[in-house]
Amino acid sequence: MKKVSVIVPIYNMEEYLEECLNSIISQSLLDIEILCLDDGSTDKSLKILQEYAKKDDRIVVVSQENIGVGATRNRGISLARGEYVAFLDPDDWYPEKDVLKILYEKAEENAALICGGSFSEYNNGIIKSHYDGEFAKYTFNEEKFIEYSDFQFDYGYVRFIYKRVFLVENCINFPNYLRFQDPPFLVKAMVFAKKFYAIPNIVYRYRKGHKVVNWDNRRVNDMVRGHIDNLKISKEYRLATLHYNTVQRLSKEYKKVILKNLSIENLELLELLIYANKIIDIDLLKEVDGTLNSYVLNELEVLFSSSQKEQTLTLKISKLEEDLKQIKDSRSYKLAQLLANTYRKLMILKRKA
Repeated sequence: MKKVSVIVPIYNMEEYLEECLNSIISQSLLDIEILCLDDGSTDKSLKILQEYAKKDDRIVVVSQENIGVGATRNRGISLARGEYVAFLDPDDWYPEKDVLKILYEKAEENAALICGGSFSEYNNGIIKSHYDGEFAKYTFNEEKFIEYSDFQFDYGYVRFIYKRVFLVENCINFPNYLRFQDPPFLVKAMVFAKKFYAIPNIVYRYRKGHKVVNWDNRRVNDMVRGHIDNLKISKEYRLATLHYNTVQRLSKEYKKVILKNLSIENLELLELLIYANKIIDIDLLKEVDGTLNSYVLNELEVLFSSSQKEQTLTLKISKLEEDLKQIKDSRSYKLAQLLANTYRKLMILKRKA
């Protein structure tokens, strides 16, 4: 059995792929498996992988039709034969040659199901390794076990290695989302493991600033789904900080892209937001902030606020009401009870206007 399987999902990354692969094959831990899953690339990525595989028999190349990064990582887990699995994106790299060796040895010495180090970013030649506020949890100052109930952070899953059998036996996989599939994976793994072993060493270099996200309806909806997953698990396991931070991201960090896609053509997003608002635990949030009101998602507060007089929002509500009426009257499609309740609220809002 290999000590570590490094899972690399690839889709059109010819520009950065060689730097990524070089950082893996140069690791001082030699007993590794490098699983490179090409997810239907249309550039030279597959050719690059095949050339590297000829030079290093630890590289296993899998070519498949495009199924998405989450499903590709899940396939990597199912194919892996290492004692631990690591995840590396093809535009990122390991900053030091002893990353996998240190992580593996520390995990083994401490019988850790999850072991991880500090995170860093590369943006146009500038390396960032210091973070403030919530994101200070990207780094560790000392070597020790950390209880997840004391940590409650959901970003940076790639800086950890995971016991493969632990993932398989507990059915810990990535949801098939186009965006925000990583945090639910990390949170579920951490909740099941209960604790992880941390080291201060910087073990991952994340490339930033080279991609622009196309926030279409599918990506926005999937992003909200990922947050809903975090809301559910944080509510179930009483993780107040994670619950609060998840709500804050929906209400602030992603507010613009959500409102931009909240339209007649994407009623599913409205339903997702209403569902998210419904499952939020106000009492849990008040453990962090006691000033919250009944509409903790700003997007819904804007839509349903009777004091909102801006013309653009009035038009949005009017169009939404019309579309909801058409759907409500249609024999071929029936809205779920949740969306029907929303329709009634909008009718009441119109009468008050």
